[in-house]
Amino acid sequence: MIHLGELDADGLLGRRPSAAVRTLLDDVVAAPLLLWATPIFRATYSGLLKVVFDQLPSDALAGSVSILAATAGGPTHYLSLDTGLRSLVASLAGWSTPSVVYSASSDFTNGEPNDAVREQMATAFAEAATISGTRQTSPAENQP
Repeated sequence: MIHLGELDADGLLGRRPSAAVRTLLDDVVAAPLLLWATPIFRATYSGLLKVVFDQLPSDALAGSVSILAATAGGPTHYLSLDTGLRSLVASLAGWSTPSVVYSASSDFTNGEPNDAVREQMATAFAEAATISGTRQTSPAENQP
């Protein structure tokens, strides 16, 4: 798991070399399964996420499957994953699961997602396994 806000900003923007950013980009290209999680604000994914996508080669996600996930203050921007992030993944030759994981503040209690969010995640991981032809383990399956 990579928290983009913890990476060197100049490295993310390509202003100077960054070993951590280079490792991130190499890991993304090599990964068969990716979970992209972003906050939604003003009906779109984060700018930090876009900066990462902008540094990837045009076929960087070929052969990989992406699960799209987002958090937001409320339910009004649910479709932003389909209208924004799904096309961003496709622009790099990647596949994304039909189901997305979208959660609002009300879907969490004490920082823990409710059962509906866990179900969305399990569904997306099952779809990713079908698309990739391999069995993937979701974090939800490892929860008690």
